[in-house]
Order: sequence, then C-alpha cells, then structure tokens
Amino acid sequence: MNDISVCAACGKSSDNLKACTACRLVKYCNRDCQIADRPKHKKECRRRAAEIRTGNTDEKMKSNKKECTDDKLFADPPAKEDCPICMIPMPITERVNGVGTTYMACCGKLLCSGCVFAAQKEMNRGNMKELCEFCRVPLPDADFDKELMKRYKKRMDLNDAEAFYELACQYQNGALGLAQDSNKELELMNRSAELGSLKAHYSIAQAYYHGKIVKRDMNKTIHHWKLAAIGGHEAARHNLGVITYNSRTMDSAMKHFMIAARCGYSRSLKKIGEGYKRGYVTKDEYANTLRAYQQSCDEVKSVQRTKAAEAYGWQID
Repeated sequence: MNDISVCAACGKSSDNLKACTACRLVKYCNRDCQIADRPKHKKECRRRAAEIRTGNTDEKMKSNKKECTDDKLFADPPAKEDCPICMIPMPITERVNGVGTTYMACCGKLLCSGCVFAAQKEMNRGNMKELCEFCRVPLPDADFDKELMKRYKKRMDLNDAEAFYELACQYQNGALGLAQDSNKELELMNRSAELGSLKAHYSIAQAYYHGKIVKRDMNKTIHHWKLAAIGGHEAARHNLGVITYNSRTMDSAMKHFMIAARCGYSRSLKKIGEGYKRGYVTKDEYANTLRAYQQSCDEVKSVQRTKAAEAYGWQID
C-alpha cells in the first residue's frame, strides 16, 4: 500500500501517478482509485497528515531535543548574515534597531530595508529600472499575485526555507489572492523550520504559545524558541529569558537576556538593567553587556537603513 511507485489502489505503475495531498505517503492513478482505497488508507492518512501539519514526527522531536542541550543553548550565537548588497549585518528579528528585510522570490535573497528603500526611491524617480536589486530580474508587474506565486513555487522546488516561510505568511494574511488557511500556514511553516528557518521556528512557537491555530502547548513553544534562539533569533532568546524569569530561575534568565542584549535587543538590555539593580547581575556583567549591545547596534546601522526606518515609522534604538 505504501509503495509510491505504483497506485495504492489498483497496483498499476505509471509516470502520471498523483500523491495523496493530505499525507503524501501513497499515489493513485486518478480520483476513482483514491476513493476506492479510502477505507483502508483513511486512518494512516489522518495520522500522517496531522504530523505534517504540526511537524511532530517522533524522529524529528528526538533529533531536535539533542540540539537543545545547555551547552548549545547558552553558547554565543552565530554571526548575523550580511545583506548581499550593502554587506552590512542584518538582525534576524524584524525591525530590531530599525532594520527590516525583504525576500526576493526571484533569486531567494534577503535584502535589508535600507537597500530596498533606496532602490525603490530611485525607481520612483525614473532613475532606475524596476528590477530586482540583486539579480536584476524584472519585478512582478502585470498579474503580480500570479507571477509571485510562480516564483515562490520555483524557490520551494529548490528547498528554499525562506520561500516556504514567505508563502506561509501569505496564507496567514490571506494575501496574493489566497484564502486565509491556518492548516496550510502551519504545514508550510513546519517545512520551512525543517529546512532551517529560524523565523519559522519562532512563528511555530508563537502559534503554540497563543493557542489560536493549534492547541496551546508550552513545551512545544519553548522547544521551538530554543531552536530559534540557538540560531541567533533575538526575540526568541528574549522570550526564553522571560519564561525562565517568571519561573524564578534567575541565573538562566539573565544568561538569556545577556545573549539577546549582546545581539542588539533593547528589551533584553532593559531586563539586564533591572537585574543589576536587584543584584542578579554584577556590575562587570552589566557593563560588558552594555558595550556589546552598543557595538551590535552600531554594526547594523547605516544612513540608508535609518532613512528607511524613519520613512516607515519604525523605532530606531
């Protein structure tokens, strides 16, 4: 039944078999074969579909738990990625230090808000063609939604984690002519997380925390926050600090806040200031964190990014 090289109902082999869209475990010749096999396949299909939607396969959960050891959790996060145009580091969390990012579905690049804003300004003036700032492919114009969807799908065929994440956001917002679909959103988010997207891990954690599209589950919330934080996601790291602070585990909480603050996260720096006043953080720890915070903020700033943040009304730390 689970041999995907032949039809699960009639056993015929063909190059035109279509996979069950719910579980992707089996393939069929046509709709009639799928209906005929439904009584046998229904239970396994529902189980696997639920795993795909929530990303909770047993192997995956065991593997991810091994990645969340304290040594990895409290290690220094990786260096921030640079914008491929201005070559200045970009925060992972949107709008930290007034810096945002834009995903280009044509080439799969994340560009900083400063470069996108400056280019768009020149395009509006007629001084620059309406092309991708990086790969120079024409931006979608006529039939924008359809063309952008086509580009997303091409990037997804290449296992581009960011493409899965971006399309999930479109389903969340009901954009690009798509109906809002929380099931599709979560499925795409989990695929993006499997491929390494820190933003996807953070979004999945938020879903489990708020309990709107899935049942509220703090264990899964913390699990996905940890995976995002290990990769350098500033907001996920801060949230772990808040959770451990509320549970009165002050040493771990301050460690989380210090790491996030050193990455330029202002809310965590305020928590470190409070911790210093209450005796949870030493004078040297506070001073070192403050210096690292300022250095991180300076590293991601540029004139173009500041202009973009001011134009969009974003807060600049």
